[in-house]
Amino acid sequence: MFTVQVDGSWNNCALVIDDEPDDLSWMVGFVNGRDAWAHHAQDQPGIDGDPYDSVGGTLPKADVESVVSHVQRFEDGKPVGNPEERWEYGPLA
Repeated sequence: MFTVQVDGSWNNCALVIDDEPDDLSWMVGFVNGRDAWAHHAQDQPGIDGDPYDSVGGTLPKADVESVVSHVQRFEDGKPVGNPEERWEYGPLA
């Protein structure tokens, strides 16, 4: 068994990429909502939320940088080793 977490950044704010709704955008959640709000994420079309809870939505792929997949293997319900970075294009490539 394994898990995949896809990370990226927007305007120096860390993101977790949750989905690829179309060829031009990512569905994202900001790791730190207050940091995202301070960088005016709420001014971007498709981004909404509460800076003290969660901030997320869609961003154009062209605006998201440093997309990296982290793959963690599990055996018997426990992580095995450290997450491995994968640089393939897209979250599930």
